[in-house]
Amino acid sequence: MPLQDGWHLAEPLITFAAIGALGWMFWPGARPPGPQADDDYGLLEVAAYAHELVVALAVRRFLAHAGIRSTFATGRDRRIRVLVFPNDRQRARELVRRALDEPKGFTTDRQD
Repeated sequence: MPLQDGWHLAEPLITFAAIGALGWMFWPGARPPGPQADDDYGLLEVAAYAHELVVALAVRRFLAHAGIRSTFATGRDRRIRVLVFPNDRQRARELVRRALDEPKGFTTDRQD
């Protein structure tokens, strides 16, 4: 009987340890960010950076009128990246640079 009483004490500890391990594995922000790069967007590449959502949406509309598909994502530095496919990147950067002439809150170059 004494061996069985010891297991009754260990069961809650094992349960709490298992719950803690699962929480650590699946809870967002519980672990420090891994080795993945901040600018890793799969097949897409950054065509422009914006500090405000309104500017990023305007750039997307402008690119859509030019026939360039785009989307956006926010990086860890809170800047918004306008993303395009690699074959459209250079054209998108040139169009935006010419049309907007680098207005405040927007840039086509990464400035840290």
